[in-house]
Amino acid sequence: MAEETENICKVFNELDLTIKVVGTEKLIEIFKYYRLNNSDLNEQQINNAIEIIKAVCETLNVSVEEFFDRKRKNNRRIAIGISAFFIQKELNLNNSDISYIFKKPDELVSMYKQEIVKLSESHPQDREVLEKIKQIKEILNNKKSND
Repeated sequence: MAEETENICKVFNELDLTIKVVGTEKLIEIFKYYRLNNSDLNEQQINNAIEIIKAVCETLNVSVEEFFDRKRKNNRRIAIGISAFFIQKELNLNNSDISYIFKKPDELVSMYKQEIVKLSESHPQDREVLEKIKQIKEILNNKKSND
């Protein structure tokens, strides 16, 4: 019983230290993220997803580091949406799995993906993005045929 009490004290001590560093809200967010994103992804699925992300980033002139960064940039937003779209389509992964790979919240991944799905040929800026999506699709198809 003394060992159990000691372990509980260690847990609370670490919680206290972590709250002082990241704050209560961030700690709760971290707990929720890990609890909800207990994914069954295998290494091959993750590697395939990374290849899609690289193809998207290369086409949009976004570095992979920028893709995973937290800074707000339009190209990164579009890259996340397109990557999520292709990963779901090509690898049949759900939003939770995609958000686990992206290290982003489910809601964000879903929102960016929906923006891509709603693009319209009649809108000039959308046409540019849709053209990039065609290029990415060709790249991914070429990679499939070479494998």
